[in-house]
Amino acid sequence: MNAYSTDFHSQGPDYPDIKPAASPDAEALSGQWAVLQEAGAAVAALAGIEPDEPLLQIRRFIAWAAECRDWRLDLARNGVADLAAILRSGVSALVKVQARGQDVGVAAATLWQEFTAARDALFDLVPEPEPFQPPHSG
Repeated sequence: MNAYSTDFHSQGPDYPDIKPAASPDAEALSGQWAVLQEAGAAVAALAGIEPDEPLLQIRRFIAWAAECRDWRLDLARNGVADLAAILRSGVSALVKVQARGQDVGVAAATLWQEFTAARDALFDLVPEPEPFQPPHSG
């Protein structure tokens, strides 16, 4: 398996643009991201809220993580790990309280708000796509 891809068009034939292929870290981040979305949906259900699923941003985040090679990937990894820790302890507490027959709606709604705020902050790491510019004919 070749760990590098070459783009000869960007820099000319003498200076190929060599990029590492998607790293196992990016693949792991994508898997963790999917688990976070499921946990977020569980929190929304406990809160009695219909979860919003920003599918475009989720897809862009995953695609960006697979290609990213700068400091933002480290921030994303840390942010996903932090969010996972928050959700793990939060969902565990909510389930225990609910098992005692107590209402968890308000607490779950608060956790949902924290989840969406953190998720949206992670989305902000992804640069906006370049607008399409048709080639000029001339």
